[in-house]
Amino acid sequence: MFIRIYASLLIAVLISAVLSYSFYQWQYRLSFDRYLHDTFNGSLHLLVSGLARHNSENQQRWLAVMERLMGADIDYQVDPSTSTLKTPTANFVIRHDEGEIALDFSYAGHKLYTKIDKVSEQHFRMMATLIKNELGRINSDQHSSYIHQQLKPLFQQINLYDISTIELDGQQLSRLKRFDIVVTESSDEDHKHYIYSRLADTDQVLVIGPITGFNPVPVTTLILILMITLLVTATSAFWLVYRLEKRVMLIERGVSAFSKTPSHLAIKDEKTDAISLLANSVNGMSLRIHQLLSDQKQMIQAIGHELRTPISRIKFRLEILANDDLKESSIKSLKGIHSDINEVNGLLKEALEFDLSGRRWDKERFSLAGMIESIAIDLAVEHKQTKLIQFADNNIAELIQDETQIRRLLLNLMQNACKYGGGIVEIRIEQRSEHCLVIIDDNGPGIDDKQKESVFSPFTRLETSRNKLTGGMGLGLAIAKNICSLGGISMTLTDSPLGGARFSLYFPNNEGTGFEGVDDE
Repeated sequence: MFIRIYASLLIAVLISAVLSYSFYQWQYRLSFDRYLHDTFNGSLHLLVSGLARHNSENQQRWLAVMERLMGADIDYQVDPSTSTLKTPTANFVIRHDEGEIALDFSYAGHKLYTKIDKVSEQHFRMMATLIKNELGRINSDQHSSYIHQQLKPLFQQINLYDISTIELDGQQLSRLKRFDIVVTESSDEDHKHYIYSRLADTDQVLVIGPITGFNPVPVTTLILILMITLLVTATSAFWLVYRLEKRVMLIERGVSAFSKTPSHLAIKDEKTDAISLLANSVNGMSLRIHQLLSDQKQMIQAIGHELRTPISRIKFRLEILANDDLKESSIKSLKGIHSDINEVNGLLKEALEFDLSGRRWDKERFSLAGMIESIAIDLAVEHKQTKLIQFADNNIAELIQDETQIRRLLLNLMQNACKYGGGIVEIRIEQRSEHCLVIIDDNGPGIDDKQKESVFSPFTRLETSRNKLTGGMGLGLAIAKNICSLGGISMTLTDSPLGGARFSLYFPNNEGTGFEGVDDE
């Protein structure tokens, strides 16, 4: 299974790489074609216009000069069918063929076709030559208006400056004064070019630029490529992990349901990988645990049933013997036997209650304050020396829980406080926004911090702080803990301000469980 996941992730990375490379090539082609268009559109437009103005012989000479300037052969044709159009439009097509760049330009029936391998300084010089030739056809006093109206739409930036305002080094300025064409390149990351050319018989300098150099990988392209890679890889990883997570969550839900109501699980997973083996193992484990719990329950119920019958017969016979004339010592022995039998009955009752605490949870609405008051009345009969004090908010919520289980929970905790307290037990009920809090305090010797965790374990008795003569087999608090786990109730054990132990119960206020507030009337 994991080999398949690793292979899928590797394929996802390869797909991301292919998509990123394809996107890079597409962006590169778009950027490069735009760069070629900005660089050659104006030059080819002036070249076609110049050829159209000459006759056939002069055309050939002009074409030869342009081929030398461009460093490439130029194929020139005239299409009479389109030369008579009233509103001619320029058409510039760029094609890439085996490392060469084909430039196909047509305007007003005149067509140019040439090939170059790269853009060089030679092409910038040709641009300046064509512009100077164009300006040479008109008077110098019209240069500025002609540049603004006719040439600026064809070139990125073009202006005229006095030679005294040009900032170049001494060598470049000397070349410029000799009517040479000077091409400079900036040192920034855009590699901008500037073209300087002095016009004939004037001190004016034609400045073309800045012409932005070609940047094959701009920052925006890198960011987009990174986003594509992350998106494809993350989507693939999410899809692979989501499928596994969905199957694992199915097992988790089954185990969670099993923890609340132990029964045989039937988790369906038709795959044949590690997760499927895990699901089958969990199914088998649940079946085995369910069988063990069922056997344990039957055994405990059978033992309880079988023991109660002979114990009842013994009690009956003891009552008969008690009515006979016996010695005082014999009567004491009989009372001791009767006490032992009552203790065995108590042990059986606690064991059966511990087993019943894991039964199905039936929710219903009942009054928490009323239940505590009823339990207190019953305990007052058994523990006459204990004073039970109840405190409650004016507006007490009604619980939506299993009434039988909650009664057993409160009875065990309150009975525990009566048994081991010093004669005072306080029960406090507080309604809060998120839960209903029940606090049970006693004034007994309390519980040592080291023993506060173990006190909830089955069959645990604290000999140092609890008197074994009080009876019981140490299941009362274990039963309470089981009930809290089933009902989603939080229980804490701390020291009481009265000196003994404090048990705090937090009944949740969730939909379908916990409590609901009762509005004041």
